[in-house]
Amino acid sequence: MAKRFIDLSCPLEKEENLPEHGVKYGYYIRKPILTLAKDRIVCEQIGMWNHWGTHVDAPAHIFFRDEKSGIYWLNDYPLDKFYGEALCLDIPKGPKEVITPEDMERTAVGDLEIHENDIVCVHTGWGDMKNIYGPMRRDGPNYHGVNSPGLGPEGAEWLVKKKVKAYGCDTMGVNSQQWPLPAGTDFRKTGKPIREWIEPVHKILLGHDILQIEIMTNLDQVVGKRFTLLAFPLNFLEIDASPCRAIAILDE
Repeated sequence: MAKRFIDLSCPLEKEENLPEHGVKYGYYIRKPILTLAKDRIVCEQIGMWNHWGTHVDAPAHIFFRDEKSGIYWLNDYPLDKFYGEALCLDIPKGPKEVITPEDMERTAVGDLEIHENDIVCVHTGWGDMKNIYGPMRRDGPNYHGVNSPGLGPEGAEWLVKKKVKAYGCDTMGVNSQQWPLPAGTDFRKTGKPIREWIEPVHKILLGHDILQIEIMTNLDQVVGKRFTLLAFPLNFLEIDASPCRAIAILDE
C-alpha cells in the first residue's frame, strides 16, 4: 500500500518575528557564521524560543517541580508518546471561541470515534497557511496570540476521560484566549502568590500527561481522516518544550 506524507509543521522562514504576546515573548534568528565566499563551507547560528513554530509541550511548561510527580521534562516521555494513531476533527471557530465537549462529540463519529491512546487533532481554520504568523496579522502583530480559539476546561476534561495520548491544534495554544496565559504578568502587583496563576487547560492536559502539539498547519489536508502522526522533538534534556517536525502518514 502506498504511503502519503503530509507536513503538519510551520516552515521556519529565514527571517521571522514572533507576534508579541504582551511582552517580548520570543524570537527566531539565523545568522551566518561561515560562508562559501569566505570559508568554502556554510554554517549558521540559530537562535530561537523553544515554543517557536510547531512544538510540543511538557508539564515543566507550567508546573513547579513539587506540583507534578512522574513525567515532568519533555525527555521524561517515552518515545512512543510522540508517535501513534491520530485523527483530525473539523471544528471551525472564530476569535476566542471555545471548543466544547459537544463539538467533539458531534464530530468524533464513525471512523473518527476517539479511542484510548489516540492523538486528537482539531482543525479550527486558524492554521491553514504556510506561515501561521503572517496572514493573521490583520489587526496587528499580536492578533493570533490574543484571539486564538481553543479548548476550555470542560473540553480538556473530556479528553482526559477519553484517555487520549496527545492533543494537537492549529492555534497558538491549546486553550481559548478566554483563558490567556499570564505571560508578562507582574505577579507582585496582583496580590496573589505566583503559584495561583496557572492556565486551566494546560493544567488539565499536562497534569494528566497528555502531550500538547501546538501551532500545527495543513490540518485541512487530514481533516476527517485517520492517519499515523509523528511529532518528535529535539533530544534536549530537562526542557519544557521543543520545536518538532509533525508529519502525517496516510495509507492510499
